[in-house]
Amino acid sequence: MTINKEDPLQKWFKEHLVVMTVGGDKKQEENLRRQIEEKAREKLTEKKKKYKVVIEWGSTGGETKTYYFDTEKEKEFFAYGVDEANGWMDYKIIEEDK
Repeated sequence: MTINKEDPLQKWFKEHLVVMTVGGDKKQEENLRRQIEEKAREKLTEKKKKYKVVIEWGSTGGETKTYYFDTEKEKEFFAYGVDEANGWMDYKIIEEDK
């Protein structure tokens, strides 16, 4: 089971943002859409959050993504989760406490 939660801003972008290139290159269009979404998210959250982490995802440095946190503890927990997940492609929850 893979959990994929879409936040409201991401949903809004999917419904309203249209990116087209002259040559119709879908990969380039998707990369541009992601860059626009990331910059808008950065601008909307930069004053609300104190801590920022920029991660370059992929073994070949394919994509960067910026994350913001209210506290240093949240940032540390996120970094710990990223470190724990490093090397795994997918996961499923076997057991969970409520």
